[in-house]
Amino acid sequence: MTLIALSLLFVVILVLFVVAGIIVALLVWGGRRDRGNQRKNLNRSLSSRKIDQFAEKEVTGIERIEIGTANTEVNMAESDAGNLKVHFYGEASAADEKDLPKLVLEASGGVISIRIDAPEQGYSQTKLDLEIPKGYKNPVVVNTASGGISLRNLTLKGLHAGAASGGITAEGLKAEDVSFKTASGSIKVQNIEAGSLVLGTSSGSIHAENVAGPIDAHSASGSVSIKLDSLKGPIKAGSTSGSVDLLLPHDASFKVRAHAVSGSISSGFPFNVAHEPGSKRMEGENGNGEFPVELESVSGSIHLRKKIV
Repeated sequence: MTLIALSLLFVVILVLFVVAGIIVALLVWGGRRDRGNQRKNLNRSLSSRKIDQFAEKEVTGIERIEIGTANTEVNMAESDAGNLKVHFYGEASAADEKDLPKLVLEASGGVISIRIDAPEQGYSQTKLDLEIPKGYKNPVVVNTASGGISLRNLTLKGLHAGAASGGITAEGLKAEDVSFKTASGSIKVQNIEAGSLVLGTSSGSIHAENVAGPIDAHSASGSVSIKLDSLKGPIKAGSTSGSVDLLLPHDASFKVRAHAVSGSISSGFPFNVAHEPGSKRMEGENGNGEFPVELESVSGSIHLRKKIV
């Protein structure tokens, strides 16, 4: 084959590649335009609509209440009412009333299940308020994918709350077993009386105040702060990346062990800090050393402070 023939063949192949590229680009652009038009048409068809839904259920014979939401803020408090009352409200975008998120309450096998059925399209800004009757004492479990959880003035056997993206706040709780966990969100609790209190977050701070009972609080990325008027149980507190701060009354009876890999250790109690290669440690005993206290931080400081009345 001559040089001219080879050149022509090369040009033909190059032209074919260019044409093919143009065709592919046009197809992709056309597909994006169609999808864009579909989204525009969908957005034109959606409008903001109010949500105001109620549900009520007797709790006699109920052994557990479970709440699960995808994108709703949850508020829960004790009530003098005899029945469990649920109020779902806010606004959402929908083409029609039938397409709005729906409150669903079901009871089976001694369990009340509460959820929100919502379409994938559109947006929503909603809240779910629950009134728990004083007569109900069995466990409650609440989980949200995106939304905060607020818990107030509850007396239960067990209370477990989890948020994938959202914070948890709790005040005035009495329970045998309490656990709050978030993947991304802070945890704040105060005036809690529990046989066991577990607080954990992957990304967020933890603040606990006036807790009676054992405390286990850990954050992977965030500070941990605990302030107590009286010490009534063992404490474990730690952070992988963040400071740990514990305030105890001067007459608290405890035995402390603290370890910081990268960060300082300070104490308002007369305890010595040992400086070791790559870390610092502190041990000490106050009063009769009744309750063990363990504090640890990988990257952050540890502060043990004394409250003077």
